[in-house]
Amino acid sequence: MRRQIAANIIVSLLLLAVPLVALYATAGPEHVDGIGFGILLYEPFDFAYVLLAWVLFFGVNFWSFVARGRSSKQAGVAAVVTSGLIVLVWFIVAFLAVAQLHISLGGQL
Repeated sequence: MRRQIAANIIVSLLLLAVPLVALYATAGPEHVDGIGFGILLYEPFDFAYVLLAWVLFFGVNFWSFVARGRSSKQAGVAAVVTSGLIVLVWFIVAFLAVAQLHISLGGQL
C-alpha cells in the first residue's frame, strides 16, 4: 500500500511539473502566454494530458493491485475507480497550480 501511494505521488508530481515548467520557461517580462494551460487542457486534443495522466495512474494502480494478489478483473475494476478519483484530485490541484503561477508571472485569466 505504501508503494502504491508513493508511486501515485511521484507520478502526480512529475505530471504536474510539465505544465508548470513549460509555463515558467516561456514567460517573458512583458508577455505571459498560456502554454501551461495549453498543455494541461488542450493539446493535441481537448484534455489529452489529463487522459495521459489517467492512463499512467491506471497502470500504476493496476500493477499494485495485481502485485497484492488480486485477479486481473478485480485489479482492473479497482484501478479504474482508484485512478479516476486520483486523476480528478490531481487535475483540480494541477489547474489551480498552473493558474496561480500564470497569475503570479503577470498573466491574466
